Amino acid sequence: MNGNHQAPRTIEPDHRHNHDHRCNDQQGEKNQTSPDDVFFLYDHTPDVFGDELNNYTDCEQSSYEEIAGIVSNKDDYDMVTITFRSCLIGVLYAGLVSLVNKYLLYKRYSYSVPPFVLLLLTFPIGKLLGWCLPKRHFNILEWKVSFNPCPFTIKEHAIVYIMVYIASEIVAANDIVIVKQAYYYQKTYFAWGLLLALSSQLMGYGMAGVLRRFLVWPSPMIWPANLPVIALLRTLHEDEQSTSVRWLKLSRIKFFLLAAICQAIYYWFPGYIMPVLASFSWMCMISPKNVILAQLTGYNGLGMGSLVFDWNNLTQDVGSPILIPRWALINVLVGFVCLIWILLPITYFAGLFNFKTVPIGITWWHFTSDGNYLTENVNELINATYIEMHKPIVLSCATAMTDYITFTALASLSVHTVLYHGKDIIQYLQTSLKKRENDIHCTLMAKYPEVPEWWHIVVFSVAFILAIIACKFGHFMPWYYLFVAVPFACLCVLPVGIVQAMTTIPILPIFVARTIAGEIFEGDPVGLMSFMIYAYETIIQALFLTSIFKFGHFMKISSRTLFIVQLSITIVSVIIKYGIVDYIIDSVPNLCLENSDWTCSIINKKPFVVAAVG
Repeated sequence: MNGNHQAPRTIEPDHRHNHDHRCNDQQGEKNQTSPDDVFFLYDHTPDVFGDELNNYTDCEQSSYEEIAGIVSNKDDYDMVTITFRSCLIGVLYAGLVSLVNKYLLYKRYSYSVPPFVLLLLTFPIGKLLGWCLPKRHFNILEWKVSFNPCPFTIKEHAIVYIMVYIASEIVAANDIVIVKQAYYYQKTYFAWGLLLALSSQLMGYGMAGVLRRFLVWPSPMIWPANLPVIALLRTLHEDEQSTSVRWLKLSRIKFFLLAAICQAIYYWFPGYIMPVLASFSWMCMISPKNVILAQLTGYNGLGMGSLVFDWNNLTQDVGSPILIPRWALINVLVGFVCLIWILLPITYFAGLFNFKTVPIGITWWHFTSDGNYLTENVNELINATYIEMHKPIVLSCATAMTDYITFTALASLSVHTVLYHGKDIIQYLQTSLKKRENDIHCTLMAKYPEVPEWWHIVVFSVAFILAIIACKFGHFMPWYYLFVAVPFACLCVLPVGIVQAMTTIPILPIFVARTIAGEIFEGDPVGLMSFMIYAYETIIQALFLTSIFKFGHFMKISSRTLFIVQLSITIVSVIIKYGIVDYIIDSVPNLCLENSDWTCSIINKKPFVVAAVG
């Protein structure tokens, strides 16, 4: 090795602020990480073989490579976030998404507007408004404001995305109002239905606010699903000075366009040209009449050796494998092979619990004792005589195994949280955001005023009171069962959140919550669904909001700004969505009937089965 080896260079993040005019794009770009800053810096030193030796140096960057390569380690404290432009685009988009998605949700074929589409459309619209809106400043009370204070910024774009993302969230509480009207012919007053929807969405704020110190501030809580959005925002808003360290020497915007074009072309093959590529069981073609081979390798069996070329099919259960850490993917693979491809066939072919009377791989049906499918016609499921005629109800082997694995997963998850994260949780309880100097992103965010936790607790308390009022006067379920459902959600949200924050995989306690609800509300699907809203959907909502908090943390958006935006858009979108539901109930005949265009296929029929069977 060359004896005159030069020490690696380091570049310190620039924490100084030029307070002249931070809206200027060039000034903003200087305070964002350049490609040389994002990737670990290196010097080129030839070795004795003529190759280059890369010496990487961490320059006050995150110790997690995926964060260091995507998230900026700098911040422009004076960059505008809430402007007339961002509010105009965000509120219009949020209203559009809430209206369109909810209106089409209960049709035979439901559609929705993907947030990523609006994320891309926001960029040219924001740039256009930055060009055409008047730049004149005027005074309102003590504030100096302008419709167009500066060119469209990355933080404005992020705020718009947050508004759209919140508005695209499904409000499951609205399904209960639909069910009461369509199957029980019970009209729900507008006020009680709206309070049910509002309370179910706002209750997660209290949990998310407390969870910030456990799931947002700590460095290991990456929330990988946010990283592609951040990468896209930086690609659209920041200039690259060099592509020498890039694969294929492509800039980020060129790589994005190339990947988008290739993906659009590729989807034509499994989507239209050769649908067989969506899931190709080549082993079944060897012996098409072999029943056992079909059970083990077929599409409706266990799928051993099947090839999937459709990205939608590949990612519908665990999400994009690109985002999941390698160790998590290995755990999922090993667990799946051991339980589904080894233990399940042994249990099935051994004839245990009469499993061989029903198909091996079906997980979405229940069966009668004679091996026939249990109907999914809700009008028959709520008929006690029909259920008594077909008891006992039989589960498939796959359904029984997945349900009980879910139950044991919650127990193991709780033990894992105590053993592996117990000391960290205690430490997080005693640490504030400003005391986390070892994390560059916490250091940058500490400059902004923090949201006191009691703000979130107040929102949670108000939501809980609204839930009591809605359940009491709307006759959804006895209100005192909220003291069972909500504490259950509070106990489960942290263990589930830790795993989801690190892997993007949610291990949700749906089977446990459904079992508790089935025991309490036997024969009462509406009560069961209401219980599940507060015991299960609240966990999903809390983690959804926590993920947005982490996104704002990485984008260096003030937590108070984030709190106001989240709360206001949530309330507005819930009101719009429930207004659409009330309109559908009043104006659509034959709602949720099989021969109607409004079949309500999106509504989960599982609660009716659980409530009917008990």
